[in-house]
Amino acid sequence: MQEINILNVDDAENLSIEKIIEYTSDFINPNQSNIYSKLPWGKDLFTHAEGMYMYTKKGKKILDFTGGTGVLNIGHNHPKILETRIKFQQNKRMEVHKIVFSPYMAALCKNLSDVLPGDLNKTFICNSGAEAIEGALKLAFKSYNGKRNHVLHSDISYHGRLIASGSISGAEDYEKNFQKIPYTHSFIYNDFDSLYEKVDKLRDNNGKSLIYSIVIETFCAGRIIGCSEEFIFKLGNLCKKEDIVLIVDEVYVGWGKTGYLFNFFKYQNFQPDIVTTSKAIGGGKSSISAFVTSDKVYKKAYNSMNDSFLHTTTYNGFGEECATALEAINIIIKENYSDKAQDINKKIISGLEDLKEKYPKIIKEIRGLGCINGIEFASPYVTVEKIIQKIPIKFIQDKNRLINKITSMAVSYEMYERFNILIFIKEVRDSVFFSLSPSFIVTDEEIERVLFSLDEILKNGLSKCVSNFYKNMIKEYFIK
Repeated sequence: MQEINILNVDDAENLSIEKIIEYTSDFINPNQSNIYSKLPWGKDLFTHAEGMYMYTKKGKKILDFTGGTGVLNIGHNHPKILETRIKFQQNKRMEVHKIVFSPYMAALCKNLSDVLPGDLNKTFICNSGAEAIEGALKLAFKSYNGKRNHVLHSDISYHGRLIASGSISGAEDYEKNFQKIPYTHSFIYNDFDSLYEKVDKLRDNNGKSLIYSIVIETFCAGRIIGCSEEFIFKLGNLCKKEDIVLIVDEVYVGWGKTGYLFNFFKYQNFQPDIVTTSKAIGGGKSSISAFVTSDKVYKKAYNSMNDSFLHTTTYNGFGEECATALEAINIIIKENYSDKAQDINKKIISGLEDLKEKYPKIIKEIRGLGCINGIEFASPYVTVEKIIQKIPIKFIQDKNRLINKITSMAVSYEMYERFNILIFIKEVRDSVFFSLSPSFIVTDEEIERVLFSLDEILKNGLSKCVSNFYKNMIKEYFIK
């Protein structure tokens, strides 16, 4: 038998950045490897992270202002999270088993019931946000025993990249490349007339609704916009009247990100039938998600003995993941991080408004809620237009979107290269935002540092910034 030369953990930790890029290209995704390796943070090898900071092998200390795209609400490697996981391992606790009880899962699901309103009492634990959405759809569909087939979602929604979750996401790139589950329909976000028009058409011969679920993000993190009180009020009443299961997706914004423990809490007398959550519930260390439903919907779908195991998952015990989530929830609630997110928002928005007043021709729009904030730049069109003319036509699907993306990425590039600050962009269809979405643990001094650095970049205008980005990244990637 030929000897197989496999790597161990020590080998992995000693890989050079060049070898990591090579392995990523050869064994994972060559195009992603090509793109990331041209970005400044793709040229650094990170050795460890703590709090708001990431540290490179060459000794750079990088301020992480991304919030882990929703995962790092409490920062990197929170000491209480580490303590919980180390204790779990040292005590050799039971990790995964499908046919024995887990005290950690039982306690976590009890906590979810306690923090959520009304009779949202039944929880299923799974791995990712997309899996939680898939489970929620199955639950909603099963509650009608196949008598309803249609599901509605908004035109700017993002619910994941699996087949079902992708089918109810408004992202154009998904629709062009993959099959969809049947009977999905989109309505205009936050437009009740658009929603009602779809609902009113989808009826049987007796006038009863054929819709088993409406799925909504009450705050769309990609666009940095939320639903109005009026829309949510009418949506809730419509679902009750038509007996439609209402699913609220809190995968990104849950656990205080918008200044509310769950964003739908901001609406009075509003309760969905199913809530999905993931990202921050894992404390930045574990891959875990959940969907929580009302007793009413659960009883209609899975209450019989025959249906007890119709939905399951591989890692059914989730011991360490559940223990981590228990600690993460305790930290977020006891530290009152929802209120902290509101304070962070005030400081960031105030600083951005000052910059907008100073650079009215550069900053087009500012949006934000809680720790989710962003800038839409007014692109230096002439400069970017010249750059785009040099890019092969096969790479250009949407000219305006590419212009907006290049502009925001250019600023992100400068923030990292000049100021050791990691900031990324949010992108949904034609909207591209330079994102300022830090963890709850960010300090006033760190916010000021980001605003000062952004000021230093903008005072020279965006044309120079975009030109530099082209020279160092776009030209190398696109122009062969």
